[in-house]
Amino acid sequence: MSSSLLHNALRLFLVGVGVALVAPSCTTGYISFYTCKEPCRQCKDPCGECLYGTCAPPAPIGWDGPVLVWKGANGKAPECPADAPMTLYEGYAGLNTFSACGPCECSPATCELPEDVEVSTSDGTCGGSLQSVEVPEGWDGSCVSIGSIDTPTSIRVGPTRVGGCEPVVHQLPRAAFTWNRMAKACGSLEPMEPCEGKETVCVPGSVAPRQGFEQCIVKVGDQVTCPPGYSEGTRFYSGVRDTTLCTLCTCRRWGESTCDATLRVHGDASCTSSQHELSPVLENAVCGALPGSPPQLASVETTFDVDEPGTCSPEGGQLHGTPTLQDPVTFCCRPAE
Repeated sequence: MSSSLLHNALRLFLVGVGVALVAPSCTTGYISFYTCKEPCRQCKDPCGECLYGTCAPPAPIGWDGPVLVWKGANGKAPECPADAPMTLYEGYAGLNTFSACGPCECSPATCELPEDVEVSTSDGTCGGSLQSVEVPEGWDGSCVSIGSIDTPTSIRVGPTRVGGCEPVVHQLPRAAFTWNRMAKACGSLEPMEPCEGKETVCVPGSVAPRQGFEQCIVKVGDQVTCPPGYSEGTRFYSGVRDTTLCTLCTCRRWGESTCDATLRVHGDASCTSSQHELSPVLENAVCGALPGSPPQLASVETTFDVDEPGTCSPEGGQLHGTPTLQDPVTFCCRPAE
């Protein structure tokens, strides 16, 4: 129950179904205002003794109650007592926050083959107009037929690359919460009436101590000081608003990367007639002349000589921020007699 609903429930409890009764005096005929169910049972003091429960000091100005309050382990609250059967409030304390951020993971670092291969048919230094050789995306280096390129003079191969080492996100962008303690406030369906002398009010009170209920006053809000005569207040909340986040997953490369390869060009479509070899490396494209100007190029293949991309480790995925406790309510209880 939120604090506003609690406030309304307590107001209903305090007022009940009883309204001020305009009743004639039993002997004098004057008119007096009472909130008693039987205003004529005593002429001089129509309220008399408490017909149910017990008499207790009324709540100070700004407070609600008294009500019966149980405080204990979360999930262990008993049923409301028979003389206070209406649940007015349930709240919680002792928040535990757990990270629900999933573990950050990274794809492995990999050496990747060149994406661009170009052939010149005009000179031996890869000049002039270059004809691109299409290789499959994610090429694994196996033999690729490139059609027939006649009278090639030189071939240019792009550098090898280091790939991978990218976040593979397994996260929940929120925390998980549990509560250690809870409070349950119970009230009567009867209206609250003054006891004899009008300095106390009739409240539920016939509760066995073993049931754990206390007689308490209540106030909506935080940073509340208990009035005199009441023990130190305990604060409870309706719930929690999750304002936490998980930090972004990132990946860091470690160590040096070496990705050296050899590219072979062939005069036939099945990579059996070798014409020339080039050795692409990281960050540097290479150009090689084709000695003897073979009549054609028809296929290419590549293999790694050194395949050492380095290592990759994940970072991030930590819980960040603090959850916001909602709707604080303070209970101040009378010391046990």
